[in-house]
Amino acid sequence: MKKLLSFILFFLVGTTLYAGGYRVSIQGQKQLAMGHTGVAVISSAESVFFNPAGLSYLDGKLNVSFGASGIISKVKFQNTVNGYEAETDNPLSTPFNLYASYKINDWLTAAIAVYTPYGSSVEWEKDWAGSNLINNIKLQAIFVQPTISIKVNEFLSIGGGPTYVNGSVNFNRNLDTGSGDIDGNRSNVTVDKKRN
Repeated sequence: MKKLLSFILFFLVGTTLYAGGYRVSIQGQKQLAMGHTGVAVISSAESVFFNPAGLSYLDGKLNVSFGASGIISKVKFQNTVNGYEAETDNPLSTPFNLYASYKINDWLTAAIAVYTPYGSSVEWEKDWAGSNLINNIKLQAIFVQPTISIKVNEFLSIGGGPTYVNGSVNFNRNLDTGSGDIDGNRSNVTVDKKRN
């Protein structure tokens, strides 16, 4: 009975999730399955993101971890003042992560991480009721993090490194309903920016 209940819960857990924002917290498939307990548990190359100091304690010379996820989101808008609701299906987004660590010697480990903590989009129909808030947004970011870990002794290590981020955002919304041309076409504003 316990196995059947666990099996049913496994399939129902991820069926409906409610969230706001654009961060996708999928920095490692193993860590996702463990509830992001990676700070305390040293188990794979995903420690580059969760606890760089722990890389010195990994078994083996070379550790590699790769993962990707497919996210299909449905966004729902609710205006509680007038009871208006709208929803939209969004394109597939595919956050990914790649971690690799190499133990140079007993006390020094080098690693690299490439991951996408942000990367999704929302698109609404033209001139929908909430278009003064948003028509569409597309947010992308790729993080590259070279890291080193130094083992001081069996109980103490330090680790860290810089993070290089390459990102872009495209955001569009209509101005208020009073703005527009003589034919009633509403004015809109677009922000399109790429940043390294």
